[in-house]
Amino acid sequence: MKIILLEPDKDLANSLDTYINGLRLKMHVKKLTSETELLQEKALNTYSLFVLNLQNPLSPNILKFIRNNGGIAPVLLILEKNPDLNPFTISVMTASL
Repeated sequence: MKIILLEPDKDLANSLDTYINGLRLKMHVKKLTSETELLQEKALNTYSLFVLNLQNPLSPNILKFIRNNGGIAPVLLILEKNPDLNPFTISVMTASL
């Protein structure tokens, strides 16, 4: 399974990747840090999920780009400005015990 994770905060992106793969799910997480990187992506139809932290979540431009370029997978929007990383840290530590 392949996921695109658009998250400007590299620490949060790494925590999410570690958490997802710590659940013994084998997922390839492509981490992007800007919307420009997403607009340069090819083969959007090969991804199973898009997790996006957009600068302007009310603008439909990125979602239209994904759909117009073959991306039919679900889109999960991260809307919280300063997410709490503690749940991921605790879960990853628990999963590794």
